[in-house]
Amino acid sequence: MQKAKTIGIEKYHEKQLEKKKILNKFLSDYDAGHRDVFFALAVNLLELDDLNNVLKECDESTINMNLDEKSLFIKEKLIHCGEKRNIELKLRK
Repeated sequence: MQKAKTIGIEKYHEKQLEKKKILNKFLSDYDAGHRDVFFALAVNLLELDDLNNVLKECDESTINMNLDEKSLFIKEKLIHCGEKRNIELKLRK
């Protein structure tokens, strides 16, 4: 809610809609059936620019990969992106 207060509710809502599109892309193109919660966590915690950069890189780099390979590739890219921002993308059981 702090971000909504800082940038305004309209802008915050727009960013959330963009993040929803990215999450849907992750789920449709990169989810091998078990990364949905991880992708939701990453989309929630990472900045929109970071997510767009990861998605662009993955779209370009995974053309010849099967779904399992794509899923692992994007997971590693998201984790690395989080680490650069001191965000740990790890699911706790």
